[in-house]
Amino acid sequence: MHRRVNVECPAQVEAAASSHRGTCLNLSSGGLGLSVEAWLPVGTVVAVTVELPNGKLLKTAAEIVRYDDLASGRLAVRFLRLDQKALSAVHDYVASSIPPAMDPAPDSSKREAG
Repeated sequence: MHRRVNVECPAQVEAAASSHRGTCLNLSSGGLGLSVEAWLPVGTVVAVTVELPNGKLLKTAAEIVRYDDLASGRLAVRFLRLDQKALSAVHDYVASSIPPAMDPAPDSSKREAG
C-alpha cells in the first residue's frame, strides 16, 4: 500500500493531441488524484507533469483508472513508470508531508520489579 498525502499544486495532462491544465489533489508513489476540466476516458494513457510545492517537477506516464467525481473532473491515475528522479521526488515529498509517528504509550503490563 502506498502512503498518500493531500496536496494542491499545478498539473498538466497531455493525451494524444490535447493538453489540459489541472490541479494535483493528492499524491503517492503509485499515482495521484487530479482535477482536470476535460473528460478523458478511463484507460487513457497520459503524460502528467506536476509542479510539487517543494519546487520539484514530476513528469511521468500514467493511466486514468477512475473518476471520483465526473461533474468536477476529479480523476485518479496510476503511474506506469517512474524513473529514479521522479520516484525520488515523490518519495521525498510524501516523506516530508507525513508527520513522524508519535511514540507509543509505555506498555503498562511491563513493570519493573522493585
